[in-house]
This record gives sequence, C-alpha cells and structure tokens, in this order.
Amino acid sequence: MTDATPKPRKRRKLLLIVGGILVALFLCVIIAALSNGDKEPQQASDKPGAVAVAKKATRTPKPSKTPVPSRTPKPTNTLAPTATATQTPTFDEALEATIDNKQPAGTENIQHQYKPMPDGEFGAILDIVYEMDTPLSLDSALRLCTRSFLDTAPLLYELDPDLDVINLDYRLPSTDAYGKESLSSAVRIQINRETADKIVWENMLRCNLPKVLPIFRLHPSLTSAWQELCQ
Repeated sequence: MTDATPKPRKRRKLLLIVGGILVALFLCVIIAALSNGDKEPQQASDKPGAVAVAKKATRTPKPSKTPVPSRTPKPTNTLAPTATATQTPTFDEALEATIDNKQPAGTENIQHQYKPMPDGEFGAILDIVYEMDTPLSLDSALRLCTRSFLDTAPLLYELDPDLDVINLDYRLPSTDAYGKESLSSAVRIQINRETADKIVWENMLRCNLPKVLPIFRLHPSLTSAWQELCQ
C-alpha cells in the first residue's frame, strides 16, 4: 500500500495539547470570574443601599430658628387730663389771699375781721392783725411793717369798692419790767378811702405816712429808731 495513514501516537499528542489549552482557558475564565466576584461586593458596600437612601431621603429637616416676636406691652389705663373750668374765688378767699400775700417777713400768725355795713351800704371796716417774730433790729421791724402796709392797702381798696376803713396792727414780742413776755402793738395804722384816693401809692414814702394817715402810732421803744430812719 502506497497511502500512509497518520500514526495514532501523533494524534493523541495533538489532542492532549488542545485539551490542555482548553483546560487552561477554562481555568482562566473561572479565576477571572472569581476575581470579579470578590470586587463587586466591595463596590456594592461603598455605595449607599436602597434603605440608606430611603432613610436619607425621609430625614426631616431641622426647623429653622425663626425670631420670636417681641411682646408688645399693654397700654396702661391712664386717665386723660380733663379740662377743669377755672373757678372764680369768692370774696372771702380773695380777701384772705391778698392779706396773706403781703404779710411782713417773719409773720407767725394773721387775724382779720371784715365788718360790712348793713344793707350793703358803703363804709365797710377791715381789721388786720399781724403777729410777728422778733426782728433782727428795730430798724428792720419798721421797714417790714411800713412796706407791708404800702403793698396791702391799695390792693384791698381795689378788691372791695365798699371798703372804707382799714385798721392794721403789727405786733412784736416784748418783755416788760417784770420779765413777762407778750405781743405788743409795735406799729398801728389806720386809713380810710378818702385818704387812700389822694395817695399815689407807687411814689409814697414811708416817712410821710405820719403826715397823711389818720392814725400812725409807734411803740415807745421804736420812736428813736423811726427818727433815725427818717432823718
């Protein structure tokens, strides 16, 4: 025979080589698959899961701190000032105010008595007594008493058209020969409307009072002091 058939030994060797290559390839595939399997869980663990995402999505945001409005104080119930009508003082109130406002400095007590004429006739009489403290000097006492008279008399005549006679008695503390202290009349003055109408009060000098007044009397202890004052 001329055709040569392959020897069985060579074919077996070829099969072993091919099988080895296939086995190697299969092992490589398995190894690659195993290596990929090890990496995928690690990657999966790095990414948040569905539950974590859900929790993060459903997390309630913290409420922002909004400023609390300041509490407005309640208005106090204050009474609105009411307009009060000015009341005209009575004659007695006006008379007392005029006597008090022009009192001498150092006055401790004031007494007055108004004696109207019957049936409103002209000729009312007003008696005023000023009880004073001990003055600094006799000269000071004379100045205080006469100044009070010059300021008070014209206002009283202006206040009461029916007033005629005004009697003023300025009393000072004194001590008698026995050491007894009492209030004595230091300066006593009387004036009537007829005389008052003749006087220009803003120009009247105290030293001319004895010359024009119906009554101008001094305590004996003040006589020399008056002379020195009016020299």
